[in-house]
Amino acid sequence: MRLDSSERERLREMVAGVVKKHHVDIGGHSYTKPSSKVYEQQWLWDSCFHAIIHLDLGDSEQARSEIRAMLSRQVADGPDAGMVPHMNYFTGGGEALWGTPDRSGITQPPMLGSAVREIARRAGDMGFVREVFEPLCRYYSWLAARRDPDGDDLVSIIHPWESGWDNSQRWDELAGFGEDEERNKAIRNEMCARLKGLGFDSAAALAAGWFDVEPVDFNCIYAENLAALAWCAQELGFADTACDFAERARRVRKAIRSKMRDPATGLYFDIARIGGEERHIRVETPAMFFPLFAGVPTAGEAPALVRRLLSPSSFWPRYPVPTVSMEDPRFAPDRYWRGTTWVNINWFVMQGLLLYGFREAAEGLARRTVDLVLQNSLWEYYDPRTGRGLGAEDLSWSGLVIDMITLAET
Repeated sequence: MRLDSSERERLREMVAGVVKKHHVDIGGHSYTKPSSKVYEQQWLWDSCFHAIIHLDLGDSEQARSEIRAMLSRQVADGPDAGMVPHMNYFTGGGEALWGTPDRSGITQPPMLGSAVREIARRAGDMGFVREVFEPLCRYYSWLAARRDPDGDDLVSIIHPWESGWDNSQRWDELAGFGEDEERNKAIRNEMCARLKGLGFDSAAALAAGWFDVEPVDFNCIYAENLAALAWCAQELGFADTACDFAERARRVRKAIRSKMRDPATGLYFDIARIGGEERHIRVETPAMFFPLFAGVPTAGEAPALVRRLLSPSSFWPRYPVPTVSMEDPRFAPDRYWRGTTWVNINWFVMQGLLLYGFREAAEGLARRTVDLVLQNSLWEYYDPRTGRGLGAEDLSWSGLVIDMITLAET
């Protein structure tokens, strides 16, 4: 991908300025908040993205600090010991929503393993890996023990917030979402209140059956992060542990392919469990492309996914990738997670394209994402047709655009 020096420097300065503005030092911890005013706390997958952005900016110490801060509120005891919350509150304030002042009661896409592996690879810091390895093992063991009650190697989420795609059409039927965004917010809060009544006990929540979904993207991230932990364990000299994590990653990939793939179309869909029965949530979103990121499809199966991605009528507008197919009647290019373009989703999709050798498509996605940010700055999300920035201005994780450049040039 061709990028001139002025473009490169503009992007770097833009990203560096935003993460500097959002830097927080508090109570012996240091992290990057997602944005000013809108998102003041620390979020799980955000901080993993922020760690990678800091590596791109040459600040490996801040990358390590992001992870240390995130792990500082890991659940220490009780049935959900090992869980890493999706939000940390370093000044309190979580009591009303979560029943605990300093953390939430749910998790988020499990990106920690990948972030730690990147710190090791780019900064050559195996000492840090050794420092955080045991907490990481406890977290991924918690996912297997408490979020896979049917033992099929796929993990479930119990609230749309855990997916990271808070307002997606993927959840409309299960959660009752619709076109009224304020009503959707109220529904999410009501769901949270029900979980709070259970003490956010994962097993009780899944048994209640209020919201039991095995998402494609969440499980692809889970599989890739188990592989990351296998790499970390091998580098630390823990051969048996490395084999165990590698085998777990293999089983998750196998389950994704066997249970989530629609043989007729080659596309992948989330699984909802309703009344003890499983069925696909047949909503086409970029989550379908995450199996490429996790190395799930065979070489012969991958082209079908890429053809769907590159379709101008579905996922390849001027500024891809919208969070639902443009052919979906509910496609809304200016609404939160209901058709907008997000830099972090593009980052995942790009890695999958590179893994399967679709370099031209990967570089095209990177180039369009670079143009999107250069022309409109760092926003939370964008209109995929016009590029207009929407949501929170100066969102930190949109700085992943500079990692997309790194990936394109590797």
